[in-house]
Amino acid sequence: MSSSSNRILLSSHDLNHLLSSAPSVYSCLSNLRTQSLQSGVETLRVLLSAGEVRSLDSSISRMARDGALNEGFFHVLEANIDEALEEEGKLGGEVEGGGQVTTRSQVLTHINTRCKEELEKVVSQSSPSSAFLQRVLRSSSPSIRSNLIRDFLAPQTLGVSSLDDGGGNVLPPKLTSRETVSGIKELVVSIRSLANAASPEAVESLVEEVRGVAIDCRKVLEECYGRGEEVEIMEKGLMDVF
Repeated sequence: MSSSSNRILLSSHDLNHLLSSAPSVYSCLSNLRTQSLQSGVETLRVLLSAGEVRSLDSSISRMARDGALNEGFFHVLEANIDEALEEEGKLGGEVEGGGQVTTRSQVLTHINTRCKEELEKVVSQSSPSSAFLQRVLRSSSPSIRSNLIRDFLAPQTLGVSSLDDGGGNVLPPKLTSRETVSGIKELVVSIRSLANAASPEAVESLVEEVRGVAIDCRKVLEECYGRGEEVEIMEKGLMDVF
């Protein structure tokens, strides 16, 4: 977005082209239900019509609470981002008519970012463990993942690296082992429920990624508590999940 304006600058030509591209989106995402995609296109239409940034953010917050930002919507949005980037690459960054305007891909990427932020807020209010897992899975860096897991699962201490060091005030972790296990179970069930909408390979790949997070969580728990009750809760709780 232009730093000198609070408006999303999107020409009517761009908007019409974006919406008219829905059939090509359908063909790329033929494994998803048509109804879900149609709903996603309509949701995107409403957001693009918001105009002012403040109005857009308000609409996104409301849709996140109402459950309108679903899988179909994100598939439509991400497919259109890819298409916009491809078209802009062919144009070589040239803007029709000159002047500094926001490109279609920038508008769509902004919407994508804000939608995910609002969904995380909604999830964190209803399920802290789900919000934690989403943050970990979005982190591509192993060190960032490890720090996030430790921040949530390790006892909160002041200047003490482990329970065996002694001294210091030890506070309970942000998430218990049981809460973490419950969140992992719910996430895996949710992923496997997509079996009719996504390829088996894609589903199992996501499940395997969650399994990797579970292994990392267990490792942190063992470092903090040794082979104690917390690790046992994690191991027994996930025996029938993976």
